[in-house]
Amino acid sequence: SSTEFQVRQGNEFTTTIYIADNANIIDFEVLLKYDTDKLTLISATENENIKGAVVINAENAGSIGINYSKTSDNVIKKTLLVDLTFRVDEYLPAGIYDCLTVDQAGSYIAHRLVNGLLEEVDFNCEFAPLSIYEIGDVDLNNKVDIGDATYIRRHLAKLHTLTEFQLLFANTQNDDVVDIADAVALQRGRLGQRQQTSTYRQ
Repeated sequence: SSTEFQVRQGNEFTTTIYIADNANIIDFEVLLKYDTDKLTLISATENENIKGAVVINAENAGSIGINYSKTSDNVIKKTLLVDLTFRVDEYLPAGIYDCLTVDQAGSYIAHRLVNGLLEEVDFNCEFAPLSIYEIGDVDLNNKVDIGDATYIRRHLAKLHTLTEFQLLFANTQNDDVVDIADAVALQRGRLGQRQQTSTYRQ
């Protein structure tokens, strides 16, 4: 799996590939893919808290090979492995995209240790999507509607606090200020210059 991240289009984000609790494997090898039209890999490095050994191959654009082994026993607790830093294309339109996928034609194998012997096992990779939201989508539900104006009004009345990330979408007039004009613009369907922002939220 991969950790959560939030990022604006054109900016960088880092996500960490990890083994989940109770995985009960001692090693694995996998080739991951990403879309170079949407993402640019900036770096792929071993996590500083890793327990075991990992080899990373990211020489070919669009793919990341990871080979991991624990030296003594099966992994039973969440284990951080590889930190991946990407940049999101600044012109990526609103939508939901795969961030990482498994190359089924490449290396894809795992083992667990049973009575001192390696036993091949199936394993699953589930990576979060990359979601691109529109300005005005304050509640981050992939649509801009009257509910978003309500979020802004409740925030201004101090009945609800928008996160720093939500405030990016609440600034519908693109004037660096979130105020009643932004809520009114949403209600009337008249937004300022539209921009988009990307995030992953689990």
